[in-house]
Amino acid sequence: MTSDPVGLFELASANDSTGRPELAEPLYRKALESGLSGYRRRRALIQLASTLRNLGHPEQSVALLTAERERQESDELDDALDAFLALALVDTGHAREAAGLALAALAKHLPRYNRSLAYYATHL
Repeated sequence: MTSDPVGLFELASANDSTGRPELAEPLYRKALESGLSGYRRRRALIQLASTLRNLGHPEQSVALLTAERERQESDELDDALDAFLALALVDTGHAREAAGLALAALAKHLPRYNRSLAYYATHL
């Protein structure tokens, strides 16, 4: 097996996409541990968190995604991260927090009512 972080990430993604999350999980972890960086690192983290949730470990998913949010390194994946965090939060019994997170992400993309929706989202 390769030790190339990009190769590991791509192999993990392929396994995930073809319905083999149990094979994908260790590959995502190895890719991240092997120094996967930049945009792919963030994608791998989001995909690993989703895989963990699907494998019945939503608490681990919440922990990974929350830690990534706290890094405050913003890019075009911010809303995807929040969406997957919202899913994991629902699975851990935090539906109101999940709804607030999802609505806050959505508010940025609406043609109107952005401020109102963002306000309501923070008060859920």
